[in-house]
Amino acid sequence: MVLHESKYAKIELDEDLSMITHSWTYRTSEMVEREFKEEMSRLAEFFKKYRPKRVLVDQRNFFFTILPALQQWIDINVNKILYDNNCQKVAFVVSPDVLAKLTTDQTFESGYSSQLNVRFFDNIVEANEWIKQD
Repeated sequence: MVLHESKYAKIELDEDLSMITHSWTYRTSEMVEREFKEEMSRLAEFFKKYRPKRVLVDQRNFFFTILPALQQWIDINVNKILYDNNCQKVAFVVSPDVLAKLTTDQTFESGYSSQLNVRFFDNIVEANEWIKQD
């Protein structure tokens, strides 16, 4: 079920798997920090409401650089919710954009983010296989 769709992202829920899929669009190259925070805040609200056990983030079209202050904001305002709700797995299908990938990796190096079961994948098939395993 589609929960949200904008020019930057799509958020879907699979209730049977207790999984939220968050897919970024190529238009993230046009995004500014305020818009990124709005998208992430919306995602955080869905995390609170649905308490997913699995999260799949498709960043193949993600072209936004997450600066260190924003990485900390994500940890406190988004990833803490997953941690508090005992999210079991988070899978990222990484962006081919080297800087976007690096800043995503850095986001999960400390704080609540580092305590989540996160894996990074080069393709969506492997990510789906891993995240659906019990």
